[in-house]
Amino acid sequence: MRIGLFIPNATFDLPGSSEVGGIEVFAFELGEAMRGLGHEVILFGGEPKAGRDYRKSHLKVELAPYWETAKIWNLGSRFRKLVQRLHFAQSIAPRIRDSKLDLMVVFKPYDFINAFRWRHLGFKVVMNYQGKDFFPTDRFWKQWIDSEFACSDENARLAKARYGSLPKTFSNAVESDFFKPGEKSKGDHPGRFRILTAGRMVGWKGLCTLIPVLEAMPDIEWWAAGDGPEREKLIAQAEAAGVADRFKVLGVLENERLREAMQEADLMIQPSWDFDACPTAVLQGMSCGLPLILSDQVGLKSLIQNQSAFQEVLSRDPDSIIKAIQRWRENPEDLQQASEASRREAVERFSWKQLAKALEAEWSN
Repeated sequence: MRIGLFIPNATFDLPGSSEVGGIEVFAFELGEAMRGLGHEVILFGGEPKAGRDYRKSHLKVELAPYWETAKIWNLGSRFRKLVQRLHFAQSIAPRIRDSKLDLMVVFKPYDFINAFRWRHLGFKVVMNYQGKDFFPTDRFWKQWIDSEFACSDENARLAKARYGSLPKTFSNAVESDFFKPGEKSKGDHPGRFRILTAGRMVGWKGLCTLIPVLEAMPDIEWWAAGDGPEREKLIAQAEAAGVADRFKVLGVLENERLREAMQEADLMIQPSWDFDACPTAVLQGMSCGLPLILSDQVGLKSLIQNQSAFQEVLSRDPDSIIKAIQRWRENPEDLQQASEASRREAVERFSWKQLAKALEAEWSN
């Protein structure tokens, strides 16, 4: 098959920046996995920002200009995202037309309108639900989507509630041969218990919930991989709370350094305040054997069969996070069991080879 991936955000900047998150990482890795099965894959993305570059890849990448959302009329964030994607589709239309695709994968409901615009080009359009970017009139435009799948059961239920049909669930995946457990090294503070977060620093990810956790637990340190608009605010909050010496912002990391940071941590926390379908960074942490603390907004937990791999906490509730950490610290055997379960789940249930073959079979039909 000749497969297109329509995801302008994937190439604006490096993963972990404010506009390039887990969905964009997933698109690249999906393309690489399908390419490994012998399919030709083309990723259609926006031209990188000045002085920036996108992740290295063996995929064919077609780039075109795009409008930054901040420069679009402020009639709400979803309006801005919709206009951005419609404009980008127009910019890259000649290359989509000349690519003679069999199938195009889209990742946002905004692209239902683009599916209508592509209807005369002869390829199928597949929607991958990774969140809930619904907008007025999207139900009408959805009729031009030929197939759909969701990255978690909860995301599938959200799609059904919105559109009436239940998509199949195919979870996101991880390169388990690359992201794997390693030796822990704590450097200058070997006695500290290290928690890790990874991903975009945006408000709805709930990262500020962890500042009170540091205040309440003086032997805990927090390393945060990623970047985004909340970065400076989090640093200021840590300084005001007197915990800045135990809060380290690692910035955007290449995969090798991200793996090292995960290998050196004791557990991973995803404290999201709003629905967070299937965070790629959490799968990477699982694959490195990190026990997980997940808020009740993280859809991934419904796909983890071994419940000992994670603890669920209430979003916006530092106390529930503190209790979850204490539970594992007081029972190190349970913490070790969680680590082993986390790694086993990643290898057995979230491998790219399994996902690529399942999607290949689905799309061939």
